[in-house]
Amino acid sequence: MNDILFGNNNAAVIKRLSKRYFKKNRVRNIAAILAILLTAFLFTSITSLAFSMASSIHLSQQMLKGSKADGDIRYMNEEQYEELVYSDFIEQAGCRRVIGYATNTAAHIIEIEYADDIQQELTFCSPTHGDAPQAANEVSASDLALEALGVKAEIGEQVPIEFELRGQTYHFDMVLSGWWEAPDNTVSQMIVSERYVEQNPNLFLNTYAEDGEFAGTYLSDVVLKDKKDAQGQLQKFARSVGGNTEDMDAGNYILCAENEVTIQKGTAGHGDCCCGLCAFVYGLRIFADL
Repeated sequence: MNDILFGNNNAAVIKRLSKRYFKKNRVRNIAAILAILLTAFLFTSITSLAFSMASSIHLSQQMLKGSKADGDIRYMNEEQYEELVYSDFIEQAGCRRVIGYATNTAAHIIEIEYADDIQQELTFCSPTHGDAPQAANEVSASDLALEALGVKAEIGEQVPIEFELRGQTYHFDMVLSGWWEAPDNTVSQMIVSERYVEQNPNLFLNTYAEDGEFAGTYLSDVVLKDKKDAQGQLQKFARSVGGNTEDMDAGNYILCAENEVTIQKGTAGHGDCCCGLCAFVYGLRIFADL
């Protein structure tokens, strides 16, 4: 301590006295420091475990929701989707084009659609067995979808699909290229390839403004650079490209929705872990000075 009046520096004396006091009660003090270190270590381990459990629960909630994206935007036309992909506020944007629901089974709801790699990854539809479809006659699907259709979950199996679109019934005999374990037992996805889209342009005509048919529109699960006010960001974009975000009956209606499960992810555990780590490091420093 520096004395302003007399210029005395007592720091060296205080430090020497502290060391003498510590040596006098060395065993007890070492035991106390070890207790602090162990307590800090256990505290950090427990809070880390709790945070891991919270993260696991959060992932389960996302899987039940069917998406780990920050939000999704639906019923765009091709030009609007292209603008979305290259927007400054977007980190990732998947591409999804819905065809319809399978009509050749009543055991399980199967949505037939095209989805690119980003969309598949964000919505837990990436095959864990085999690969994503590439050829025009290939599909990937969940195990529950295959079971409902009476198809074995084996690569190369024949997959018959039927659906109705604009008053017409379609049937395709497809080949299974990959499959995954369904995260949700309510609705499953069956993914067609980009070549299928190219070879069947009549299925993807955009008539949404005339008849409200979703097939032909673009849907996208997105990851935002800034998570704040995800709903507001998506709606602002939709209006900027000529979309109506209020009137569901409008021909230019664009649905915008934030994923509350992802956006409201808690950060509990970070503070406790940091406190525990700080205490542990502080204890090590004290022990090193002995």
